[in-house]
Amino acid sequence: MGAAVLQGCADLVFQDLSPRFRLQGGSLHLPDRQAETFRLNRRWLVLVPIVSGPGASMFALDRSDPVRIAYRLSAIGRMWVAPAGAPAHTVDVLSLVVGPLRAAILRAPAQP
Repeated sequence: MGAAVLQGCADLVFQDLSPRFRLQGGSLHLPDRQAETFRLNRRWLVLVPIVSGPGASMFALDRSDPVRIAYRLSAIGRMWVAPAGAPAHTVDVLSLVVGPLRAAILRAPAQP
């Protein structure tokens, strides 16, 4: 992200994080039903990857601590199943990210 800011293409980075994020004219537009305007006022902007569904994003801008914007990991869907012909892993990569219990829940069938 830092290199993108220095090269003047931070808008592409935010768009890649989520198609619902838009950087325009020095303002970051986030999906919010209340459509309020907040200033960073020298606060840090922290980007936090999360394991979630495709439309997820979380942010809280009305506090005095650093602004955190959570976005969905773009490659999360690839962690569910190994590609065809891939060697068997000795380590469960999804368990490394979310822990073994959550990995089992995420892999559970969608039926009740």
